[in-house]
Amino acid sequence: MATVSAKKILMIVDDMPTVGRALARVLGKHFDETHVRQTAAEAESLLSEKAVTHVICDYCLGGGDPLGVDLLPRWRREHPAIERALLITGYDENAIAAGPEINAVVSKLASYDELATLLNRR
Repeated sequence: MATVSAKKILMIVDDMPTVGRALARVLGKHFDETHVRQTAAEAESLLSEKAVTHVICDYCLGGGDPLGVDLLPRWRREHPAIERALLITGYDENAIAAGPEINAVVSKLASYDELATLLNRR
């Protein structure tokens, strides 16, 4: 079970390692810890170990994983430490119907500043 922490912990879930590393490199300065995972199983393992507070998840993780639009609501229900959850996509973000558990659907072409603002919004 995850432990309660005052730390801001970001988890980035993207099946493309270069995307995850790039996001971590730039956004990591806004967080106490930053972790990159490539699959839903890897992400769920981290969620069971750490009180992740912020999540960026790719819409399509590939490899037979569920879509991010389905994962994020479940993770938010199961892990109440998650304060903010963003879905990033290479598809038309306006065409993705996201529930209230997802704070924003954002294009992978969004600026790092925009992502940081959306993550840190209260």
